[in-house]
Amino acid sequence: MKKVLLFLLFTQFVTAQEIIIKGVVTDSIAPLAYASIIAKPLINSINMSFAISDEKGKFKLTLIKNIDYVITASYLGYKSQSIELNSNDTKVLSFILSETEQKLNEIVIVQEVPIEVKEDTITYNVKKFITGKERKLKNILKKLPGIEIDKNGGVIVNGKKVSKVLVENKKFFGGSSTKLAIENIPANVINKIEIIDNYNDIAFLKGVVESNELAMNVKLKEDKKKFVFGDVDAGKGSENHYLTHAGLFYYSPKTNINFIGDINNIGKKFFSFRDYLSFENASSKVLRDESSIYNTSSSNFSTFLNNQKAFKNDNKFSAFNFVKSISKKIDFLGYAIFSNSKIQDKIDNFNKYFYDKNVFNESIIKNKHLNNSLGILKFSVDYRVNNLEQIYINSQYKYSKNKSDAILLSIVNSKTQNVETKIREDINSMNHDIEWHKKINKNNTFSFGFNYDYNKSTPKTQWITNKSIFQQLIPLFEADIYNIFQDKISVNNKYTSVIKHYLLLSKRSQLTTTFGNKYISEKFKADEYQEIDGIINSFNLAGFGNVIFFSLNDFYTGLQFKYKKGGILAKLEVYSHFYDLRLNQEIKQKDNNVVLSSNLLLKYSFNKSEHLNLKYQKHNIFLNSTKYANNFSLLSYNTVFKGNPDLLDNSIYHTARIWYTKFSLYNNIIMNGSISYNKKVNNIKNEIQSSGIESYLMPIVINTPEESWNTSIDIYKIIKKIKIRSKGYINVSNYQQKINDALVKNENISKRLDISVSTIFDNYPNIEIGIKKSINNFSINKEKNSFHTNNLYFDFDYNFLKGFVFKTDYSKNIYKSKNKEFENTSEEANISLFYNKEDSPLGFEIKISNLFNAKYQSNTFFSDFLISESRAYLLPKIYMFTLSYKI
Repeated sequence: MKKVLLFLLFTQFVTAQEIIIKGVVTDSIAPLAYASIIAKPLINSINMSFAISDEKGKFKLTLIKNIDYVITASYLGYKSQSIELNSNDTKVLSFILSETEQKLNEIVIVQEVPIEVKEDTITYNVKKFITGKERKLKNILKKLPGIEIDKNGGVIVNGKKVSKVLVENKKFFGGSSTKLAIENIPANVINKIEIIDNYNDIAFLKGVVESNELAMNVKLKEDKKKFVFGDVDAGKGSENHYLTHAGLFYYSPKTNINFIGDINNIGKKFFSFRDYLSFENASSKVLRDESSIYNTSSSNFSTFLNNQKAFKNDNKFSAFNFVKSISKKIDFLGYAIFSNSKIQDKIDNFNKYFYDKNVFNESIIKNKHLNNSLGILKFSVDYRVNNLEQIYINSQYKYSKNKSDAILLSIVNSKTQNVETKIREDINSMNHDIEWHKKINKNNTFSFGFNYDYNKSTPKTQWITNKSIFQQLIPLFEADIYNIFQDKISVNNKYTSVIKHYLLLSKRSQLTTTFGNKYISEKFKADEYQEIDGIINSFNLAGFGNVIFFSLNDFYTGLQFKYKKGGILAKLEVYSHFYDLRLNQEIKQKDNNVVLSSNLLLKYSFNKSEHLNLKYQKHNIFLNSTKYANNFSLLSYNTVFKGNPDLLDNSIYHTARIWYTKFSLYNNIIMNGSISYNKKVNNIKNEIQSSGIESYLMPIVINTPEESWNTSIDIYKIIKKIKIRSKGYINVSNYQQKINDALVKNENISKRLDISVSTIFDNYPNIEIGIKKSINNFSINKEKNSFHTNNLYFDFDYNFLKGFVFKTDYSKNIYKSKNKEFENTSEEANISLFYNKEDSPLGFEIKISNLFNAKYQSNTFFSDFLISESRAYLLPKIYMFTLSYKI
């Protein structure tokens, strides 16, 4: 509480020196929206202030008291107008601008504005917002109004997430990873930041194809073009901890080359689960089919990338990206990424099972070693035949080699079981696609796309245990130590082709016709057996062992009608799917079906910065081949799964969402709110049969649908130099399933509230204080549970003495269950001091990570039949000294 009071007193003292001046900008007839207003002080030691007019032409300026300013209003195509006043004069300013009458060869002096808004593009003039002490792109973005960085490296502008990253109008590592860009591009090379809404790679498709993409384009300073720049870091820490990092960049009009490399053992991971997904989901929108969901059994490379907290963590990462313009028509693009992680996890779990009316507990102590490697290689050709025709060719290859060794001790009712699990998996994948787009005339445009996707995985698992498992099912030979093996192979092929015709019916309406075909084939084989003294004991005669040949062909046609008038946009899509599904195991099965699906989008724009949206979708859902397996298969030492070949029919999935967005530069506020509803008809859930901690799973159809409601609100407000943010989220879901032949109802209500207050001073320390509170209520088989988490955090950032940057962050987590069965409090903090003399390429940093030497972090997980409280052990306190060199 004392820290909060000191924070409020400090901000009140600083902001008390400021005053608000209001005004309006018009052209004598109507207001001018997004005009730039600059207040330049007549004293050089005072920073200038700026504002952008809103839809009504109104603006606010924050000025220092008793200072003389020259205030200038400017607008593209209009003559600028200036007014001189003292900030103590609180009268409402009025600017009436007249159109420019520029003569041929006339020299026009254009004053640079901090922010320029033009149609779908917002341009930030970076030097108007920074102090020169920023190190990376992310440090600049945090200072730009309306922009924030989330904890995963995502960039959010006026409530909308950036989905494409460009540097000098060229894609940065395929354009999909904001994290790689903001954490590696040096701040001192950046001239401007462009935010482009409704972005489309193909210029002539903009307006024809509705795009929800938001792109960020980084414009470089002129002296950084045709020049190698970047930085190199090397650090040495306590207990043999180390860090090396390099980011090197070269940009010219025809050639762009980027290299990022990192080696460390301090837990800093440059390629995570979310980063992988950004590359995985970079496929063309032309080839995406939003009307069907195919849960193919392709192995997920990201399975081995999702380790954020670990007891030991060694990481190697390197990435190379290039763009080469061969001519005005042809660009070659490509990137190569390699990641290797050696991780040791130490985790304690306390599991609470709800199979029967008699609830029982299990304690688990796990020590796990991971060694995982991932490589991605992509090459693309962009051929612009002319201004009305464009061709894309893309090829991507991925390879992953993963090794996992885990030792587990399970304790149930004072009885112990030791289990060692060894997993080895190689995954190979390749993806090829080609796109063609052509605008025939002003009313007719065609797009064609073809994609081939191949995936092969060969996971091999070994369980070593001191006790027999599934005695009623698996015919194990008696032994002191049981060695159980599972060999799997999965090969998947997917072919997709689609052609679209866009017909402009009028200035307000458009009809799009789609013809497409998707063919999926999957081959899956699994063998389980025991090995004892060189003898193989196969489980096939006990109903194990699967060989599956599965194929699904979806030929579909669709019509989309789009109508747009003023601020109203309506879009209706209807698809007809002709499904042909074939399954070959011990017997052959076939299913043909014709299914309709639909999408509806309604959007009303009150103005450029305020929108109300409604979207409805009806999906068709298909299972992957393993869900049809008619024999048993081991999922873990205590879980057996058997598929259900009678589930060939698709499920129906309804989603509806309404959301509202608004941002106001005049009121300095951003608001986002949404309500969504999801419903699965013919819901497929696993039926569970249990015996102690051992469970048998089989998917069945539950006639009662699965439903969920989600509500969220996010309000972001700036008052002078203080940012206030409040976010709330509520999720309510319920579904039924069978557990031990009884139909039970599971319910979940999750609530979360985040409130934070931060400062955005130029010459004073910047502080952020916040609280995050979450409440999770679970009801499983009528057993009610409630978990509460409170997270208090504090960040401090101060630039001082011309070159020093001091940073510290602190968080306190209070975690407990309602009945206090689980309870834990932990504190984490980091502190650093960085120094870089002005105009010197050399800098150094002293940093202490995990200042309080916190031992572990707690979390809660729940599934269909258990609640698990986990305790993951952390890296110890680390002292680190790092040298940095700017190139």
